[in-house]
Amino acid sequence: MVMNLDVIAVAAGVVLPIVIKVDFDNKVVSFPHLVERFESLAIIMFGETVVSMADYFELNQFSLIPMVVFLSVMMLFGSYVLQIHYVIEHRQSTRGLVLMYSHFLIVISLNMLTAP
Repeated sequence: MVMNLDVIAVAAGVVLPIVIKVDFDNKVVSFPHLVERFESLAIIMFGETVVSMADYFELNQFSLIPMVVFLSVMMLFGSYVLQIHYVIEHRQSTRGLVLMYSHFLIVISLNMLTAP
């Protein structure tokens, strides 16, 4: 019962900001703080991805596939950092829904990369 309620609450928290259009004071959300928090979450997820990729590397057998996977994840991380630091306007006044939903996709994608 509690797990079902939790799933419903999480799903409502994801969907309701898109569905319900109310007058929202954008000054309530500190966008630079929001960017910082989501950046921390993404850095943790990239770190977990690198740690879980250690299983791909075998000391007894040399293969290029683990190196390509590792380089791909590092390039993903590099492009993420460049976009977060240089492309996003940190002093904007917005609810940050695009930032939030794009980070949902980033976290889900990184988890799918490393899931067995």
